[in-house]
Amino acid sequence: MKQTLRNYKPVRLGSITFGFLLAGLTVTAQQLPSDSLSVLYSDARYQDLRRKAQSLTAIDFNKGLISNSEQLFTGKFAGLQLSAQGGQPGAGTQIRVHNITSITGSNQPLILLDGVPVNSQQTSFFTGVLNFINPSDIASVTFAKDDATLAVYGSRATNGVLFINTKQTHKSDRIRVQYTSTAAISVLRKKADVLSADQLREVVEKEYPEEANLLGNYSTDWQDVIYRNAYSHDQHLSLSGSILKAVPFRISAGHQNQQGILKTTQSKRNTLGLALNPSFLQDHLKLNLNLGGAQQDSRLAQPDLIYNALIFDPTQPVYQDNQYGNYFAYLDENGKAASYSPLNPLSLLEQQHLTDENNTMAGSAHLQYKFHPLPALKLNLRYSYQATDNAYKLSVDEKLAALEARNGSIMLQDFDRGTKNRFTEAFIVYEHPEQLLQSDISILAGVADATIKRVQNYREWMYNGTSSWWQKYKTERQTRNLFGKVSLLHKSKYGADLAFSSVRESNLVSGNNMFNIAVGGHWNLLKENFMVEQSSFTSLNLYGNLSSFKNDNSLAFVESAPSTSPYYGTLVDPDLKPENIIKLNLGASFGLLDDKLHGKLSYTRSKVKGVIHPVGVSRQTGYEYYLANVADFTSSGLEAAMQYKLVSNEQFEWGVGTTISYNTTNLTKMHNGMNGISYSPNYSGYAYFISRPGQPVNTFRLYEHAYDNNGRPIADTYKRSQNGAYILSEKNSPDPKLLLSVSSDLTYKKLSMGLLFRGSTGNYVFNALEQRTGYFLATENDSYLMNAAGSYLKDGFLFPQLRSTHFLENASFIKLEYIQLGYHVGNLWKDKVNMSLTATAQNALVLTKYKGQDPEVINGVDNGQYSNPATYSLGLKLDI
Repeated sequence: MKQTLRNYKPVRLGSITFGFLLAGLTVTAQQLPSDSLSVLYSDARYQDLRRKAQSLTAIDFNKGLISNSEQLFTGKFAGLQLSAQGGQPGAGTQIRVHNITSITGSNQPLILLDGVPVNSQQTSFFTGVLNFINPSDIASVTFAKDDATLAVYGSRATNGVLFINTKQTHKSDRIRVQYTSTAAISVLRKKADVLSADQLREVVEKEYPEEANLLGNYSTDWQDVIYRNAYSHDQHLSLSGSILKAVPFRISAGHQNQQGILKTTQSKRNTLGLALNPSFLQDHLKLNLNLGGAQQDSRLAQPDLIYNALIFDPTQPVYQDNQYGNYFAYLDENGKAASYSPLNPLSLLEQQHLTDENNTMAGSAHLQYKFHPLPALKLNLRYSYQATDNAYKLSVDEKLAALEARNGSIMLQDFDRGTKNRFTEAFIVYEHPEQLLQSDISILAGVADATIKRVQNYREWMYNGTSSWWQKYKTERQTRNLFGKVSLLHKSKYGADLAFSSVRESNLVSGNNMFNIAVGGHWNLLKENFMVEQSSFTSLNLYGNLSSFKNDNSLAFVESAPSTSPYYGTLVDPDLKPENIIKLNLGASFGLLDDKLHGKLSYTRSKVKGVIHPVGVSRQTGYEYYLANVADFTSSGLEAAMQYKLVSNEQFEWGVGTTISYNTTNLTKMHNGMNGISYSPNYSGYAYFISRPGQPVNTFRLYEHAYDNNGRPIADTYKRSQNGAYILSEKNSPDPKLLLSVSSDLTYKKLSMGLLFRGSTGNYVFNALEQRTGYFLATENDSYLMNAAGSYLKDGFLFPQLRSTHFLENASFIKLEYIQLGYHVGNLWKDKVNMSLTATAQNALVLTKYKGQDPEVINGVDNGQYSNPATYSLGLKLDI
């Protein structure tokens, strides 16, 4: 892992885009001719960006069965938190910066794929934003957030920029074929703790003997019924080289078939990619063409399936002879499915067909001309287009007992969504070493336009045709941006930057243009005379910058309004303004011990003014909410990334690395007489968050549970104030205070070993699944029994303890992201083929006090998520 980009070499030219069309710097792992320059930076200035950024090449990526591109760099970058959106095959990953700049809006950095901005609002609910790119086609990933010149990217650069770059070839490259294959098995890492059949019998016979007749004669582990060992494979083939040593090309194809550990769930993905990057007129004219497509088909599971498996009576069988597909079901006196009785978990898997199909086609062309009379001046033109279609469908077997047991059940549901992104840009770059001033100067200016069109159709039909519903929704968003920057590097040791962008949105709710500006400086201390005699440092650089971004988070609320969002029917404060985010970055990069140790330290402080948030209003107005600027808050953090080469010789190399990120937040002010912002994540109703002045952002707000002298929770009892009201506790947050990772890479002759541990501390999770299952009550009015969590034997709850602090748990963890053993077989078949073999374990070890199945829970409320499995794989790589 090369956290400081020390030996990283730029390959291709980048671009400038904004909003959804933002500026981009493209780099890959291959070397350009020595006279080549980056679009945004001169060679000398680019070296400084490298010292501030963190970067990975293909050799540094995470290993194993990689189902989405985000997995390649999970845990690799200081200050960047990546959390899997559950264990569903093909699911995406939440990407957010640790130093947050929004309470309910996006904290995701801008993602540029080969200089093209990636839409952060993915078309499908069940895939990631990078699902259309095959992970094996990615050459490098760079994360930059401490550079003033990032202001040219617009307000989406508030949280930094992820430069993701695909593999390219050069004119001199020979024809080359590469094939990789991975076969894997995934298993449930940890079962949920529920009463076994024998434990349930003991509880009923002891506490409810009059209900013992409801017990069955079976011992069914419903988790064993719904889970399985899942088998997967991934294949990737690429052909690259140069046609007549004039047209470099790369063609790739991939296929992945991934089973889920929940029965019936599966994801199949096919990808194709083509890249051409010829140059003409002695490299004065360069053209980069990229075409790609992806098809991903997923079979999904019913969202509340895991909860159903945990509460279903383990003394009952899986099957019985009946009219409901022979799946066991509770029947009433008429032989019909009993109303609102528990549902057979296996029938929900096998008698409901939930699918999600996602198809993407994308292409881009980037033309750069270096003027013959003045080579320091370059003209850049780019055109890009991406179309994505998504189809989610639910169809239900007419024999499913749930259709009769749940009045008004959905029989058929279609949800089609499509997105078309088109953008163009033109910009000029002037960069040249000015001998008279002993300085390198770089000037950039340009304009860009983007259009994003969205359409969605929603249809559903109820059981027995009782009702149907249809909705059609279209939006179009246009963006125009003017941007520029000036960079100066004096005597290769004093640098200064000024950058800006002015974004105009067609549907900007606040009615203002968003203007972003940043200034920065950097200092190479080793160039100073007083550092000449020292021998400890091989590099030492200091930098700092101050930026101001305008962000209009109201766009997210308005775009979601025509769907099923709770913000439907929203007024807008006439004085609404974009959020103003002022960021201060200070840092240092260094190399020590003959460059065996190198790293980066940084401090970031963000001050957010005028947080945009919906505020409730009287129903008599005919509206539920209005959008207003309601609060200010700060976010402050320290980060470190270091790499140390312990051993380095011809036969043995061993390097270790670490990243650490610490962050705190504080709500400093409320506007309009408000005393706080409260909301429920995912509208679950099980837990609420509050943000008040003097408190961290996103604090849990729950009833303080009462305990006896032995520390046992008292059922249905919460602490009360002196006036008798229940005490609402406001403490802890789902946001971790500390993120950390430790990696190790070792090579001895033909053997290799790599591993990555990552974790977090200070993050809490409300275990809503435990709240829903942690009680047991049998009454004579019921014709069935419901199982309970194992905690019932200790707590004895008879009813759910709603919004209780008893279920708020410390979810700090340390996880073995992967460990891999490799063997480089070497050259075979008369040295025509080079072969490598690997064996990898992923997510095999998790250390945590959290009682649930997985401590990583997005939004901090665990309703019974699809657990991330442990995966074991074998890999083969052939270079021909």
